[in-house]
Amino acid sequence: MLIIQLPFLLEAVAGASATQSGLVISGAILFSISPSLMFGRINRRLSIFTIVTLGFILFGIGYPIIGLGTGLVQIFVGAAIAGLGLGLLMPTLNVWLVARAPEVFRGRAFGLLTTSISLGQFISPILTEPISSQMGIGGSFVVVGAVMLAVAAAFFVGGRINSEAKSLVPSQQV
Repeated sequence: MLIIQLPFLLEAVAGASATQSGLVISGAILFSISPSLMFGRINRRLSIFTIVTLGFILFGIGYPIIGLGTGLVQIFVGAAIAGLGLGLLMPTLNVWLVARAPEVFRGRAFGLLTTSISLGQFISPILTEPISSQMGIGGSFVVVGAVMLAVAAAFFVGGRINSEAKSLVPSQQV
């Protein structure tokens, strides 16, 4: 959604040029680099469920800031926060996929992950059009942010259930 719809929001809200839109999007991507590079350290301290939860929380905070932003700087801040979430999610989902997919299916699994991300970018304007026509593009970012917070809550609960279930299984001695 960020890459496809943000330029339209920036133009409508801030009268941003294509160059300014590109800088905001690039800023979001730039902010994704640090958490991605720190993934090894983060993964040693936090569970996959916790990292995914934090990633979606950051998206869920960043998107409403984007949607409610009244100027270029506010929208940049929201995009930067969402970028931090992206930086947490991308390596985490890849590592999780490697850990869960049997070796023989990993190529197909990574293809499906890549397809899902690309398809999501393509289909997001179609899915958010009803919201945009009622609330504007900014409203779409706010609603999607709320959905991402709901996804974060689901991962938080799922992670707690998963860790409780693991604690009930006796550990095997090797």
